[in-house]
Amino acid sequence: MRIPNLLSLVTVCCLTTLSCSQPEESRVYFDNIIDGDSLNSSINIGFGIREYKVGPAGNVGEGMGHHHLLMSRNSIAEGVVIPNNNNHIQLGGGETQTDLNLSPGSYVITLQFADELHKSYGEKMSASVEITKK
Repeated sequence: MRIPNLLSLVTVCCLTTLSCSQPEESRVYFDNIIDGDSLNSSINIGFGIREYKVGPAGNVGEGMGHHHLLMSRNSIAEGVVIPNNNNHIQLGGGETQTDLNLSPGSYVITLQFADELHKSYGEKMSASVEITKK
């Protein structure tokens, strides 16, 4: 009688653990640089995303979008179209890495994810690092 009770208890514990496990949080991240890095040459920045799909601009679908790099700027509010200029680099081809040729100095780089029309997914889908280019 004790074995069936033990098996029932183990089964309930396993099912409870599985039902309580949290799905992986949606987020963007830099692959190869971290806050405070000091870099010498041109910078190859890799980036990724969890729980969304990367595709070219104009590629419509739920959970789809593409990356933008914001130079010396915090995230852009959700729903706002991200401009395309020297301080807002659109990676509308679905790129997951790019090279930056920066002059020596200190920079804050924000990775921002946006939908097919360049509308920001907001702060929840951004990540920032401060780096120094020697």
